[in-house]
Amino acid sequence: MIAQPVVAEFSGRVAVITGAGSGIGRASALALAERGAAVVIVDRILESAEETADTVLAAGGKAFAVTADVALPEGVDLFTATAVERFGRLDVLHANAAVQWFGNVLDCTDEQWDRMFAVNLRGIFLAARRCIPEMLNSGGGSIVATCSDCAIRTSPQAAAYTATKTGLIGLIRSIAVDFGPHGIRANLVTPGLTDTPGLRALYSQGTRTPEEGMGRAAALSPLGRVGTPEDLGEAVAFLCSDRAKFITGANLIVDGGMTVTYGID
Repeated sequence: MIAQPVVAEFSGRVAVITGAGSGIGRASALALAERGAAVVIVDRILESAEETADTVLAAGGKAFAVTADVALPEGVDLFTATAVERFGRLDVLHANAAVQWFGNVLDCTDEQWDRMFAVNLRGIFLAARRCIPEMLNSGGGSIVATCSDCAIRTSPQAAAYTATKTGLIGLIRSIAVDFGPHGIRANLVTPGLTDTPGLRALYSQGTRTPEEGMGRAAALSPLGRVGTPEDLGEAVAFLCSDRAKFITGANLIVDGGMTVTYGID
């Protein structure tokens, strides 16, 4: 039996992608749309969300842009309801939105700690709680959350961020266990150093430039480079697809081998 072409594997399905205005979220949205999904593009910056949606629409796909704060129940309600109202169902959630500040436990402010937990962990809890009932109505679904190599190797000066991403592993595993019997899979995709606007902004702080930071990171990879958003978008599309229908509770590490080497960037 010949398998269905990859380009049509999400035909008739609807995906919500948070933090999709740039970087990994945008690449994920484009990869899913290219394979036939209708995509709801969520970002806190409306112009960025609309730019991603316009790219999908220009290629003949289906997309709609929404601005929302994923840390607020009303924001999650908005993008979930938008997906169902505009496209009739919800099958896929890529929970990708995140924020990060550098700092150890002495440097991290209360506000930074609370905001990172609100977006990076509570936001995914809220999204799962709101989206899972819609997925059940559609007969099942797939959740993929973007984790971080900080949860594997613990980067310096990232106490709060590391705590949120480590907690995220437990949350996604619990969702996989609780809702697998109902046809819902939940997995993580873990980037290594990836060339995104967020990473470039982090590497622009202090005396380090983005080029210097990514050059040092690339030297740690057996493949000799940092990741691209498209590397992660392809991984997300795989985990959300029927090709991964027996994969749940897993953590797919897409880091060019950085976490199996010795050293830090």
